[in-house]
Amino acid sequence: MSEEDEDYAESDGSESGGDPSRRRRRRRRRGRGRRPEGGEGGGELFLEDGDDVGAPAAAPPPRRERGERGERGGRARGGHEDASVTTPAGGRNPFRRRNSRPQRSAPGSAGLRRRRLDPAQVRALAEGLERLPENLLATLFRGLGGQPRRLPAGERLAGATLRALTQGNRLGQLVRQLSDRDRNALGALLQAGGVAPGDELLRELSLSLGGHEREWRRVLQALAERGLVFASSSQEDLFFYVVPEVLVEALSAELAGAMRLPTFDHPEVRVIEHHPFAPPLDFSITTLATYFSQHGVRLTQRHDVFRAHQEALDQFFSQLWEPQSELFQFHLDFLMMHGLVRLAGDHITLDRDVMEAWLQLEPEDQRDLIFRALDRRFELGEWVLWAVAEAGEAWVAEAPLMALYRRWKRGKDWKERLRAGGLAASRTSERDSFTFSPLVQCGLLELGQWGQEKFYRLTPRAAALLKPSDDDGFRQFYLTPDFQMMAPAGLAPVLLYRMGELGELTSCDRANTYRITESSIEAAIAAGWGRDDILQFLRDNSQFGLPDNVEATLKGWIGYRGDVEFHDLLLITVHRAQVRRFESSKRVKPYVLHRFGPGMYAVDRARRDEIARLLGELGFSPKADVRGYPAGEGRDARDGLHKALLEAREAAVERQEAPAFDPAALVGVPGARVAASSAEPDLPPVVSAAEARAILDEAISRDFAVEMVYVARTGQKMAFLVRPERLAFKGDSPVLVGLDIGDGERRTYVIESIERLRIQGSDHG
Repeated sequence: MSEEDEDYAESDGSESGGDPSRRRRRRRRRGRGRRPEGGEGGGELFLEDGDDVGAPAAAPPPRRERGERGERGGRARGGHEDASVTTPAGGRNPFRRRNSRPQRSAPGSAGLRRRRLDPAQVRALAEGLERLPENLLATLFRGLGGQPRRLPAGERLAGATLRALTQGNRLGQLVRQLSDRDRNALGALLQAGGVAPGDELLRELSLSLGGHEREWRRVLQALAERGLVFASSSQEDLFFYVVPEVLVEALSAELAGAMRLPTFDHPEVRVIEHHPFAPPLDFSITTLATYFSQHGVRLTQRHDVFRAHQEALDQFFSQLWEPQSELFQFHLDFLMMHGLVRLAGDHITLDRDVMEAWLQLEPEDQRDLIFRALDRRFELGEWVLWAVAEAGEAWVAEAPLMALYRRWKRGKDWKERLRAGGLAASRTSERDSFTFSPLVQCGLLELGQWGQEKFYRLTPRAAALLKPSDDDGFRQFYLTPDFQMMAPAGLAPVLLYRMGELGELTSCDRANTYRITESSIEAAIAAGWGRDDILQFLRDNSQFGLPDNVEATLKGWIGYRGDVEFHDLLLITVHRAQVRRFESSKRVKPYVLHRFGPGMYAVDRARRDEIARLLGELGFSPKADVRGYPAGEGRDARDGLHKALLEAREAAVERQEAPAFDPAALVGVPGARVAASSAEPDLPPVVSAAEARAILDEAISRDFAVEMVYVARTGQKMAFLVRPERLAFKGDSPVLVGLDIGDGERRTYVIESIERLRIQGSDHG
């Protein structure tokens, strides 16, 4: 069998192996859980000049992940995101899905879990350590339990510090040795982004944790002496406390528990704001978009929804939000901000191309765009949700949450000031309180009260946004014999939107209800749905299949609408049942300029009418109308969505980055003792002859080695490590007889020529 015949056999549903149900079972065992990478020919088109469409991809396994559509009518199609041509979806995806990327980690208070470093991260850590000043690096190495003065010959201090950080858990041991006050101060500094001006950080610690500023100054000096906190260069006694970037991630992991917000749980907490039905945001966003596509909603000149239309909206979505709710406004802002809906005169209309692009994004990308809209309404709102999420089902008190949020807000200002080199405060007064009511009004936080205290916890809507379930059990909808479709909350948005294309949205509750009518089917066909697409979509995604009476009625409504369709792209597509007959006709072949794949061919635009007459003579039924593709306006709208997605990704990364501050510009914290720089020789103290004899007597009695600097007759100064054996006289000069440990020879040293001396490992002469 040729390659083209194999393509046709697969598209026609035939495959070696016998029974189709048995074949599906084999596929289920082979590729359970895998997503399709492409689609079959003759359906959606997404091409650029010179592209060839090859054989169709194998059908996906029957088991579908959340957001993934059916085996045939609902499978994803391949394509290029930046192509200039797309077709309206007929239960298919005209946009190529990119590979899933790792989900973001919880920022701020939750910290980062300990993980093994990859080679690139190890190299970045080594480069950061190399740029640290020598004395600060020695202080860090000493804090990790090392001895900078006793490194083996030839070993660099940066290499030894890198090994101490990457092998074992020396940093964890150092953190565990800290007192509670030390850990609290270090955690607060990390929550502010790792940088904070000295005077303002002391006030923040005193405000949120109590105590006097002078006490916290001593705490920070103690952290500096352990090599965990350094300082920027000072100007007029002003400086910044800085956690070096190489330590930010590791310290955040070690202090995750200390930085977590305290929780509270009591049966008498009175819930002030409670929403019993809080479906995922992608569910309600898609439902509202469907409503706009089916109902005319007008705006005033001030871009407010007309009162009558607003009342109708509030009544229809009464299970989701209260009248005049901020939650509705958040949904509308999201749709308008990303171009999913736009104004046509004074009416809100759905941009189907942009909606298709949004539906086919990865779930993580959809979340990025939602967080982008949330950040416009409440700055750092995502971080607040992550911080509260650490409490699980328990409550979080307002006071510690407010202190954490204040550090985040001030930390942004402190970072910019440090980067700009402005150490003085840009404003004289700080706002010490914030309100989280926007997050409560958007249905993302639940507000409770016990006594005079306020508490917060996540709503199910926010929990689903932060940690979406891999499989929530809702992969199909319910289709009844009376033409009603019911979609439970949690159904994949792409399926929800397809249902809105095929049926009229009649109610929004714990299960959305759609009614299939003749007019809704005609609108779906006008939007690009084909006869088989509609029937197959309902068969694949209905819990109990397609009722016979519904199928018969749909076939009557749809009628026989032809099996050949002309495209404005100089392209014709042929129904898969007619591909073999089309390609075997000798009268057709001269008109085909290029064969992209089974059922997809390029023809001469100037000969379209001639080809249409020929096909009619051969018994084909070409459609009378020509399918149009999105013009430049639709492409610009999709490009705007992808640009917004890029901005959302960059913002998510920027919020979690450490401050870009050159490690080479760091200095020791004023008042803290740091290790001596290895650039300066670590020499023993200068001694007199009498002091030298006393030290040597002690070393001989205790069998200790000594370090000395000896002045030769030529005036050259030489360093020796000697094990003293006895004192003697050479003429009138007292001498030391000892073993030179460096070369293993016994030598004699004139005591008066010993300039510096100390017992090995001792800091005193």
